[in-house]
Amino acid sequence: MASFSSSSSTSIQTHLSFDAYISFNETDVGPSFVSHLCKALEKKEITTFKDDRSLKKGKSIPELHLKAIEESKFAIIIFSENYASFTACLDGLVKIMECRGVESSKFVLPVFYKVKPSEVRKQIESFALADSEDGSDGCIGRERVQLWREALFKAANLSGWEVTQHGDSEAEIIEDIVKYIQKKKQQIPINTASNLLETNSRNVSFWPTTLDFLSSFIFSHFPRSLSLFFFSRFFQPESQVLVNHQEVAPQA
Repeated sequence: MASFSSSSSTSIQTHLSFDAYISFNETDVGPSFVSHLCKALEKKEITTFKDDRSLKKGKSIPELHLKAIEESKFAIIIFSENYASFTACLDGLVKIMECRGVESSKFVLPVFYKVKPSEVRKQIESFALADSEDGSDGCIGRERVQLWREALFKAANLSGWEVTQHGDSEAEIIEDIVKYIQKKKQQIPINTASNLLETNSRNVSFWPTTLDFLSSFIFSHFPRSLSLFFFSRFFQPESQVLVNHQEVAPQA
């Protein structure tokens, strides 16, 4: 069995590694898209970890998810309307982007499911995160929210796929995702993945580490509005989104 649910925690704990971790909010995406994606990956012997139900049980991401993120070669992030309403999803996203920053062989693949990439990148609409302050009343805390904002911005600037409201074939997009992962998986030599420099559709080898350093520095020293303006102005032209199987620059 290549995918796992919350009812199979024993299998998760004993499984040594996964090819792909899927981050999603089932409330928006629904079971069909993720289920079809997992089945398509399984047919190509690509092992997947998906477990949305356990994320709903608490406000923090379970340890099993953190372990699966660390072990997986690919992370598929399905951004949807209420993705940012789950703190566990956001914590998982932070972990995914942290792993990407230190592992050159980690591939992060965003899917914009009926939301615009610009909504995630600029953090507007349902992705607008309110400021919180630390306190004994259980507030989330500004530092944690800041990590969410940085992770959302970085992930939204990666190449990915957009599932729009009108007419795009989900089956074709799923097929594209599977083909991409299958191709990249075949290019990763056994026992040499840690030495492989990631090269996806737009990145050069030093780019993830450089961007992570710059964004962390700027977000921590300048107001959020100025930080977002800086990155949108100087780094946005590099980003691309796969729409209808063609690479185009994301629109504002």
